[in-house]
Amino acid sequence: MVAQQPDHDPIIQKFRKWVDDNSVEGALGDTDKPNTRFMTDDHLEKCLQDVIPTIDLLRVLWDHDPDLPRVQPKDIDAKCRKGFAILLLMGMGKYIGHFIQHDSLWDNHMPFEGKAAPSDFPTTDTYPNFFEKFVERQWQFFPHRFHDGVDAHLPPQRILPIKSKELIGTGGFAKSYKIEIHAGYGPSPPDQVQVYLSRYPLHSHC
Repeated sequence: MVAQQPDHDPIIQKFRKWVDDNSVEGALGDTDKPNTRFMTDDHLEKCLQDVIPTIDLLRVLWDHDPDLPRVQPKDIDAKCRKGFAILLLMGMGKYIGHFIQHDSLWDNHMPFEGKAAPSDFPTTDTYPNFFEKFVERQWQFFPHRFHDGVDAHLPPQRILPIKSKELIGTGGFAKSYKIEIHAGYGPSPPDQVQVYLSRYPLHSHC
């Protein structure tokens, strides 16, 4: 049997704390101010390249279970950086080799939506709700990205990468806001880009 992830290890603990400390504010649901947190792509890249290198996390897993398949850090960085982070936070980092082997489980195919798991998603008797728990955890790494002229219908779990939010009008079922979003998640590069958001039940428009 494959051993469980050694969450007590100082390097795993450092990773978990770094994610908690470096996640940024976002908005979930119909709220007038940020009420949740998410990890930006830039922060995760910095973490796994400079702060807690991917190879150090892999060595913890390999030392704990020498039978685990060897994975190249460059493959994780190119294909499964977010998937690896999610697995580590779930205590399931040992499955990163399986994720690397199946392109349907790479970051560019996430976030997973719906109740049906990809056919290649791993299963285990020790974690019968593995896929469901993975889906719940994934949203921390997949906030919405705003695009010019796009009418986006969002699942209720999708985090909006909002720094601040100002109600500017109401009408019918909609509320209209002027919002400031995090750099890299809007239609323009600058930090201070502002877009308008109309909030309907389970619906976002920008």
